[in-house]
Amino acid sequence: MDGRRTAVACVTIVALVAIVAPAGAAHAQAEGELIPAWVKSVFAYYVNDQITEAELINALQYLIDQEIIHVAAPAPAAADRAAAADRAAAADRA
Repeated sequence: MDGRRTAVACVTIVALVAIVAPAGAAHAQAEGELIPAWVKSVFAYYVNDQITEAELINALQYLIDQEIIHVAAPAPAAADRAAAADRAAAADRA
């Protein structure tokens, strides 16, 4: 497994834990467990080169589309900071 795949998997898992809420009792996790076993399994396949990055993204999109996981919209403050940074960068280039 290369460093990039591991980094992508780790960042994505952290993001999922931060913004994803499993829907329904079928996706309940053990008390105190931060990352559900099914999430770990999906990323284990990716890290171990059993699925491609595109397949991982497709799997996540399917879970979102089927409302198995819910992704919260970014906080307005973060979006505002990003927009301000983009405007500042554009002004610097001008």
